[in-house]
Amino acid sequence: MNSRRPNSFLLRTFFDAKADEIEQIFSDGPQVNIATLKDVLQKVAPMHSSKWRNIKF
Repeated sequence: MNSRRPNSFLLRTFFDAKADEIEQIFSDGPQVNIATLKDVLQKVAPMHSSKWRNIKF
């Protein structure tokens, strides 16, 4: 969806509301491949890249 409509209202609204929660969940939550996660989040919601950089393993 993001590749077809990179600034879609739905994606922007979702990530504006949930970016902080996503950052917290993956910083202290389940073990996942952080590099892959950050790459996907950066592609889907580049406007929140500063939050994605804060995600730590």
